[in-house]
Amino acid sequence: MIVDTMKQENLFASQGGPIIVAQIENEYGNIMGPYGDAGKEYVKWCAKLAESYNAGVPWIMCQQSDAPQPMINTCNGWYCDQFKPNNANSPKAWTENWTGWFKSWGLQDPHRTAEDLAFAVARFFQYSGTFHNYYMATVFSYNGKSSCFFGNANSTDDATINFQDTIYTVPAWSVTILPDCYTEVYNTAKHITSQNHHGIKGSLKTVEQLLDQKAFNDTSDYLWYCTSWLSGKFDFERKIKLKLGMNDISLLGVTVGLANYGANFDLVETGIAGPVRVIAKETLSQKFGFKKFTVEDIVMELDHSKWTYKSGLNGEHQLHLQDPQLSGERKWHVGRLPTNRQFVWYKELLEKDLSNAQGGNTLLPI
Repeated sequence: MIVDTMKQENLFASQGGPIIVAQIENEYGNIMGPYGDAGKEYVKWCAKLAESYNAGVPWIMCQQSDAPQPMINTCNGWYCDQFKPNNANSPKAWTENWTGWFKSWGLQDPHRTAEDLAFAVARFFQYSGTFHNYYMATVFSYNGKSSCFFGNANSTDDATINFQDTIYTVPAWSVTILPDCYTEVYNTAKHITSQNHHGIKGSLKTVEQLLDQKAFNDTSDYLWYCTSWLSGKFDFERKIKLKLGMNDISLLGVTVGLANYGANFDLVETGIAGPVRVIAKETLSQKFGFKKFTVEDIVMELDHSKWTYKSGLNGEHQLHLQDPQLSGERKWHVGRLPTNRQFVWYKELLEKDLSNAQGGNTLLPI
């Protein structure tokens, strides 16, 4: 256990070490509601577990207004001057002051000025604050080794930094990462692409159902769904590549980013959840005199067919993108910096059921 290791190294303040406070759980109070009474019992269990370690320092619960004593509930956010702990004897602590935030697709750039940050901190202590912690640091050190992050929050101008007698240029509104505080390996504003060959690869798994893509995400963000079905003779108004007899279908699911916050986020389905259907039109009867036709949909459900799953794309693992030790051997191609450019969104409107709208069977890319 981590707590036991800290004790063995005499790192808690009660042992003369530098750790003055310990935390259990994080912002569970923000998503506890949907769990009902079970969520409340879980908070109590966490408090008892923390106390059982006898660490000799106070325990905190961030964003947990009902934290049981002797847990100390604390504030995370942009401003915490109006926050009050749930016990009059508890210190007023601000455990996460959000100096910045993550970029979200389609939303404005998160930008907080130094003046606003200074105002928030001063106001917090003006209103009886006792402990404050900035969220997100710039230099991390461990066992004598350091990693550096150079941030430029200016949205229009590049920044020149002289750090340890070395000059670095940080593009507008970007962060440069230096694992050794000397070598620049990545900048968030630089457009970096790699040469790759795409195709089906990876280990095979076959089951008679559609699986949640999270079951395969430890190896790749890409997952091929492959199945076969026996096709009869049909006439279609739109030409597609079907043959009489056995046909194969391959669908590519992509999950670049998974839900990682909120109640029951682990139950949110990813990938191709279904239904997967082949829909055709069959003429059952016709009357040539008045050209009357009776047409019926023939639907083939493929959800419970025998699906074979293949994880990854050809070339994805050959480049060893996940191995930091081989970073210098990769062939990267750096394009021009996308600064001072307007972002363009492309939108495509599709019929909900093209087979009915156009009288034929249509397979859509996913």
